Amino acid sequence: MKILPQFRLSPHRIRKAMRRRETGVTRFPTKSVPDYLDYTIDFSPLLQQGETMVKGSVRSSSRDLKIEHVYAHATYVTAFLSGGIENASYYLQFIAKTSFGSVFMHDGIVSVQGTGQPQPHVYSYQSWQPVSCIPKDKPPLNALKLNHAYLLNPQGHVMVK
Repeated sequence: MKILPQFRLSPHRIRKAMRRRETGVTRFPTKSVPDYLDYTIDFSPLLQQGETMVKGSVRSSSRDLKIEHVYAHATYVTAFLSGGIENASYYLQFIAKTSFGSVFMHDGIVSVQGTGQPQPHVYSYQSWQPVSCIPKDKPPLNALKLNHAYLLNPQGHVMVK
């Protein structure tokens, strides 16, 4: 299984990490309830020469805002977020573990706006064998598609790269 080797970060949602002696919390751009967006912290100001991210995690103040995926690459930790409740703000904590054994944390706030629940999205699936059930979850970012339909294996799981 290979997990999404590359993706393009939105430059509007990348923030640089500050040293802990500086006060303040990063304020991310607002998202709408139905949006599925990436939010990134660049930890390069805190890293030594040659140090890179080996693991990243993100915590949210509420389960209403879903953290779909988290990626750590080079000097970045990126979280893909969805959902949330309209007119609410969520506290996020980005945690980065580095190749030199350091652990860095950075806090941020993302506000959610919208007009209610996200519109349900219908996903198309394709299988060459009978499957017992269709997945109920959103397909992952690295799911295989053919003719705009996600591919299923014989057990009914979405196939990934």
